[in-house]
Amino acid sequence: MSLAAKQLKYEADEELMSCFQSGDNSALEEIVSRYRKPLFNFFYRMVGRRETAEDLVQETFLKVYRFGSTFRGTEAKFSTWLYSVASNQCKDYFRSSARRPETYAEELEKELAENFESVLASPFSSSVENHLIRMELQAALKLVINSLPEKERIAILLREYQGLEYKEIAQALCCPIGSVKVLLFRARKRLRERLENFIIE
Repeated sequence: MSLAAKQLKYEADEELMSCFQSGDNSALEEIVSRYRKPLFNFFYRMVGRRETAEDLVQETFLKVYRFGSTFRGTEAKFSTWLYSVASNQCKDYFRSSARRPETYAEELEKELAENFESVLASPFSSSVENHLIRMELQAALKLVINSLPEKERIAILLREYQGLEYKEIAQALCCPIGSVKVLLFRARKRLRERLENFIIE
């Protein structure tokens, strides 16, 4: 790795974008390296399909490449701008495909069943029961998050999984901070209620 490439790793995101805007494509490569996994996790939790999540990651970075010149580091953090692009990708995906997250329950159940088989085959039988309980809860959480209305789902994922502040989420969703607080309140309320119902059942 060259000295210049090593130095990029210590640059802030906003500085990297400034370098990219000046024609340094290696700066964008570093951005991709930093955000590929977080973006994949965000999209996977949104759409529930790995292949689709990968496609959305690629499309998001393609938009960063095409429209990176519009980013202004003095107006917003890069991560906020990026998740704004990603959120719009999700909205476009659901709008164009007319699909809803509830349709992914079957795939989640299949994934859970496959995990059950792999754990049951494990020689460490003493930890199997605890592991299965954790997997059941994780699967339940996936299902209830996927059942949230689109804006609530995006808000809760940006806050709880991506670690964005209220102000950043408001910028990403192009809405007032008060609206973000309402979305998060409703999302958390629904999650508590639906998880309680799931566990009781």
